[in-house]
Amino acid sequence: MSVSSITVIIPTHRRPASLKKAIQSVLNQTYPHFQVCIYDNASKDETARIVSEFMKVDPRVKYHAHPYNIGAAENFQYGLSRVDTPFFSFLSDDDFLLPEFFETAMKGFEKHPGAAFFSGSVIDVNEEGEVIDVILSKWPEREYYSAPDGLLEMIGKYSNWIGTLFRRDVIKKIGPIDLKLKAIDIDYMFRAASGLPFAISKKPCAVFVQHSSSYSKNNGLKLIWPGWQIMISKIKENAGLSSETKIIAEQKLQVDLQNLLFLNVLRSIERKQFEDATTIAAIFNQVSNKKWKKLLLAGVIEICKVFPFFQKPVVGLLVLRRFWRRRIKLARMQAEFQQWKSCIK
Repeated sequence: MSVSSITVIIPTHRRPASLKKAIQSVLNQTYPHFQVCIYDNASKDETARIVSEFMKVDPRVKYHAHPYNIGAAENFQYGLSRVDTPFFSFLSDDDFLLPEFFETAMKGFEKHPGAAFFSGSVIDVNEEGEVIDVILSKWPEREYYSAPDGLLEMIGKYSNWIGTLFRRDVIKKIGPIDLKLKAIDIDYMFRAASGLPFAISKKPCAVFVQHSSSYSKNNGLKLIWPGWQIMISKIKENAGLSSETKIIAEQKLQVDLQNLLFLNVLRSIERKQFEDATTIAAIFNQVSNKKWKKLLLAGVIEICKVFPFFQKPVVGLLVLRRFWRRRIKLARMQAEFQQWKSCIK
């Protein structure tokens, strides 16, 4: 196939150390035809110096600094609006790519020329490099999805956009990033999968790092409420989807919403943030018809408030599923991940 260029969009704000690793991970790609564009959200620290060092030795590195902080979502959109290459991807400043991502993606497009985007597997790790999850590991052994089959497969299993390479045409077909939402990445992937075919590979292509200061770690409720309801409304109003698809998608998203709210209540209890736990439980009560879960959450909140020593054992029992995931299922993934571990040091 003919040589095509890729734009990598990296918005950043005051994370010079992790940004350095992110940029280097792009420059380490085995497929060399790309430009990496850093959009600095008025960091006013050593970010500019670090990027300038890369620019001195590699002309593929581009830099733009905003005079003031325009907001995280707005910064992603700013970068998206300036894409001038046939392909583009998003990369957060605290995550990084694995060396063969672009090469794997371009081979995917060559094999499936009708695909509007390609998603590779993404390894979720904590700050210690322990595997938390491997995105796409739960997907069937299938490489190509037509719309809207891909959307229904994606809901509940998801596909992280840092491991996704898009054709530029996607921008025109689905429009800009929705700045009203916090989970802009999930919404963008849903909108793309609603009407466009895509290819996937279970080969690890990127690493998503969950650290203690990350937005997603500390703003769980803001990421899902009320944004999840907005995403559900978009699907219900999508004229390109059949009634059957809308019903199935809404049901799956409602289940996800309830599970996410339930887990956020437990996380708030773990942190002794009982006011937050009560607020999230009230939202859960609005969207759930599981009476036993409503009563369970109310009881757990009150017990842990009055008897703090019950907090760890009670919450521990309720998150036994999480324990199982980490100790049993992810043991295999830990072993498989060893070959990639050098990338996060």
